[in-house]
Amino acid sequence: SNRSACHSSSSSLPNQSIKSEALKGPATASGYAQGDICCIRESTATPIEHILAAHPAIHENPRLLKKCEDALRRIKAEGSMLGKERPCILLCTIPSGVRTAPTVCLMGTFGGTPFEELSEIFKMFCIPLYPNLGQDGSVPVHSTPEWPSSEDQWIIAYSFESSRFIKGHWRLGSDRRLGISAGSTDVLVCRLDADAQAFLREQSAMKMKEWEERTSRDPNLAVRCALEFRAVR
Repeated sequence: SNRSACHSSSSSLPNQSIKSEALKGPATASGYAQGDICCIRESTATPIEHILAAHPAIHENPRLLKKCEDALRRIKAEGSMLGKERPCILLCTIPSGVRTAPTVCLMGTFGGTPFEELSEIFKMFCIPLYPNLGQDGSVPVHSTPEWPSSEDQWIIAYSFESSRFIKGHWRLGSDRRLGISAGSTDVLVCRLDADAQAFLREQSAMKMKEWEERTSRDPNLAVRCALEFRAVR
C-alpha cells in the first residue's frame, strides 16, 4: 500500500525578506529524501497530544485521556484544516508520485513567544535550529544550507506519523545571503545531512528519557503539564 512506501533508513528516528516561506508544489522527480525540510499543514499540538496520550498518568485520568483522544481525532479527521502550513523534517523517504503518511518532526517559531513563556512540555521537547542558539547549554541542530530566519526556529524533538500529506519542499524565500533574488525560480531545499539527523535522533531519545524520568520522580508532573498545555491554548 502507499502507507508502506514511507520508509526510514536505519539512522532515522523510532518570516519577511529574511524569513522562509512555503511555496507549495509537487514532489520533485525523485520524490522526497529523508532529512528534507518539507511543507506540511500540521499543528504543533499534534506531537504533544501523542506524548500525553501515551503517558500512564494520563491513562489513569479518563477526563484528560479523552481530551487527548478527542484532539487527535479532530486533527486526523478527513478534511481537517487544523494547524497551518509549517516546515517539518521528513524522517522517511517518499518515492515520486506516492501520497503516504509521512513520519516527521515539526518545526515552529511559536509566533515569536520567548522560550521561557512556552508551556512546560514544549520546553521539555523543543531543541533549537541554528542560527537559533536556544538556551544556555543548548546545542542546536544545523541544516544545510543554514536556516535563514529572522525568528528563532525550534524543532519539536518527537517524531510521529502525520495524517497529513507533504505539500512540497519548504522552499526558501528571497534572501541575498543565499544568492536568491526576489521572484527567482531557483529551488534551494534545506535539509539535515546524515550527521544532523543522527544528532536529532540522539536529542529526541534524550528528551523522551528525561520526560519519563521526571514524570516518574514526580507522579503529578504529566497531569500538570497536560492541564497547563490546555490552559494556554
